[in-house]
Amino acid sequence: MKMDKVYLGIIVVLVLIVAYVGTQSGQYGLDVAEKASASAIVEELYELQYESDAEILSVSDQNGLYKVIVRFTDFAGQSATQDVFVTKDGELLTDRLIITENYKNALANQKSFAECLADTGLRILGKTDDTATLQQLDVLGTYAYKVFVSCDGPSEQACIDLGVQRYPTTVYNNTGFDNLYNPQFFAELTGCELPQ
Repeated sequence: MKMDKVYLGIIVVLVLIVAYVGTQSGQYGLDVAEKASASAIVEELYELQYESDAEILSVSDQNGLYKVIVRFTDFAGQSATQDVFVTKDGELLTDRLIITENYKNALANQKSFAECLADTGLRILGKTDDTATLQQLDVLGTYAYKVFVSCDGPSEQACIDLGVQRYPTTVYNNTGFDNLYNPQFFAELTGCELPQ
């Protein structure tokens, strides 16, 4: 009777081991199929985009995405290699990822710079449909709105009354600067520390 229980216990353990190995190999097969599908999508897209053959050099699992390294011939006829990140279902793809901590630091620095500019009284007068104004705001980054004064619509006359003749015009200490400027100019003008 005691031997029957031992045999029964051994059989149960063996069944559990076989079941575990079966599910693991099934998962491995699924991973292989997903990698093949994702790499086929990348290959097809690069061949379509560059109108040349593309070759998948490797596929690896990275932070919940597949990192696919693809080699292709670029428009200049040169061989190029690109890292591409694709979701496991192949629905989403990007060729760059941003390190979140670096991005957070960059945003914090941009915000501090824009707030410093605003605190010194610097303002950029411009129009939202003016290309040069939009370029100037783009140079200052995400928080440029903190120093932007719109001269659109009914506000246009107020800007003209201030002597604005060209957009964008930066106003600091009652002096107008009507041109496009880099962040270094604003830092030197106001004493605000440039974002790193």
